[in-house]
Amino acid sequence: MFREILNDPVMMIMIGIVAFGFIRAFIYQFNVRKNGYETEAMVDYISEESHNDSDGHHIYYDYHVSYRDRKGIYRQGVLSNPVFDVKEGDIIIIRYVDDTPEAPVYIRKAER
Repeated sequence: MFREILNDPVMMIMIGIVAFGFIRAFIYQFNVRKNGYETEAMVDYISEESHNDSDGHHIYYDYHVSYRDRKGIYRQGVLSNPVFDVKEGDIIIIRYVDDTPEAPVYIRKAER
């Protein structure tokens, strides 16, 4: 089976595209965590999307947050399908970069 995949150019292109996406996401996360600015954000609301595909029914969550950046500008961003337990109204710690303030990265829950 593995040899069939290696000999199929369409499958190799698909594998390359998926690998590129994972590598790009990893590099983005690394960059934001290393070079980003840390601040508090409030979870404004959580939207739910469901999809049916060949693997079954999947539910995805987008956590919409608002925060002030280092210049004091009010920003809104989305944390897509995070793996943490927070609810609407919670204060969390995020990191963001100036290039893409709408795509912050979750760091931890704020201690209050």
